[in-house]
Amino acid sequence: MRDAKPPSYRILLQTPVSDFSYVVSVAGNHQEITSDWLWLQENLLETLGSFEEAEQAMEFAQAKIHSLATFAREVGGIPEDMEQLKFKEVEKRFLKQFNMPPDEK
Repeated sequence: MRDAKPPSYRILLQTPVSDFSYVVSVAGNHQEITSDWLWLQENLLETLGSFEEAEQAMEFAQAKIHSLATFAREVGGIPEDMEQLKFKEVEKRFLKQFNMPPDEK
């Protein structure tokens, strides 16, 4: 069985002085990633612009995104990580391929 296809779109956070980037959002289609980008523009970008140092803005953004992801996981909004997402996709295809009901594992 093939692995799940990686998401087509992603938003990364990177400061001009760093070689590292952090995944902020992933989506399977343009509409989802655009929605995430608009949320970031409305709720985060203005605040990030108020920091004098890029590192401070990066730390704030990471903390904010981490807390939002933690909250979403607690209420069942997003999977723990990409591995869990891949597993769920493979499981879904397996159940479909063998005509198994979702509650039968």
